[in-house]
Amino acid sequence: MLQAKYRKVAWFLLAVQLLLAHCWGIGRLYVNLKLVLYRVFPRLAVLPFPDIRPFLLAGALLTALWQIHSYQNFRKKALRGICPVEETWIQGIHLQAAKEAGCKNVLPLYRSSAVETPMVIGFSSQILLIPEEEYSSDALRMIFLHEYIHVRSRDMWYKLLFTAGTCLLWYQPLMYFLKGAAFRDVETACDQKAVEGKSGMARSAYGQLLIDSLKKSRSRELPYSAYFYNSRAVMEARLAVVMDERERPGYLGALFCLLLGVETVVLVLSFGMFTFQEIRYE
Repeated sequence: MLQAKYRKVAWFLLAVQLLLAHCWGIGRLYVNLKLVLYRVFPRLAVLPFPDIRPFLLAGALLTALWQIHSYQNFRKKALRGICPVEETWIQGIHLQAAKEAGCKNVLPLYRSSAVETPMVIGFSSQILLIPEEEYSSDALRMIFLHEYIHVRSRDMWYKLLFTAGTCLLWYQPLMYFLKGAAFRDVETACDQKAVEGKSGMARSAYGQLLIDSLKKSRSRELPYSAYFYNSRAVMEARLAVVMDERERPGYLGALFCLLLGVETVVLVLSFGMFTFQEIRYE
């Protein structure tokens, strides 16, 4: 199986291809159905052929408005009653985790009684929130490292792109499948990076933290943040990759993503050429 970081790229490229197929295919399908129907039933030619494209666009707009409304409510709730973390030992672990993850910018750190899991929220301006509960220093170090790897990988933007894709293709079950797989591999890729090069003891400690977190797992995935606790299925998948110490060849994943990327570029160029020709000859 490919490493999670390559699967992330693959899911994104497949989503782009699915989006292109629908953008070009729905228009072609509409025209062909119209021609076939009028050829089989010539008398219907005097009647207007129903166009489903405005319905699909209206559905995409409503889905996008619902997502924006949900995000605003989520953000407002998460930021309600926050207070800065002032303990020096926690701030020290926080700074060390940012440095270990390779992040130059250290995020503001707050406690919030409205969140159930450590998380990073925001896009252009991000903050790190932790719940009002007790953590050991080791647990905080691993949690902060996990969150900063999300920040370094720009996973919030990655998840936002998939959310936009499901808004555009709200009627396509395959897009929801790709989104679910991508969100799972966002977490597993982050965990693989967090334990990369670590000793077996460090992996075991990280795995134990995930096991302890199973009782805090979430039933619903949030597309607007990066957080530590997930659904039970995702937490179990994360635990599996953390405890797997086998070295997997990276060149296979890189080659697969390269081929898939070339295919996506060809599809984009083909779509652009067909669109230009249609506009030219209309």
